[in-house]
Amino acid sequence: MKDHPLVRLLTDPAGVGADLARDIGDAFSAAKPWIAAGALSLALIFVVVAIVRAQRKRSHASGARRIAILPPPDVAANGALTLWMGLHAILRPAWRRLLSGQPHLAWEVVAEPDAIEIFLWVPRAVPPGLVERAVESAWPGARTIPGPTRT
Repeated sequence: MKDHPLVRLLTDPAGVGADLARDIGDAFSAAKPWIAAGALSLALIFVVVAIVRAQRKRSHASGARRIAILPPPDVAANGALTLWMGLHAILRPAWRRLLSGQPHLAWEVVAEPDAIEIFLWVPRAVPPGLVERAVESAWPGARTIPGPTRT
């Protein structure tokens, strides 16, 4: 009963603390190579992921097109919901997003005192006509005008 850890802690707390600190130090010094290897592996993975993401970003931006949206005079109340449902078609399955990323659409709104222009930047990965059809079906009477392709 005298060697029970709780009895040792209550009778000699400083000794138990010193033993615990020594044991932790020994375990840490024995694990230093594994900790260093793990940290190096994590850093390498971080760098590789950053490079892959930058490459995907450049790939998606290359060949992107700018589509001007000319809205109709009267817009239906559920047109935005219909548009987002139509744009849902560009979402990729999870396995494909993991391997090749998800192309992003970017809205651009240019406002001047007498006019507002709406544009949509569409990456090359999105098939031509998909976004245009989604806009025109969401807002009957709307027109889309394709702009220059970004190289």
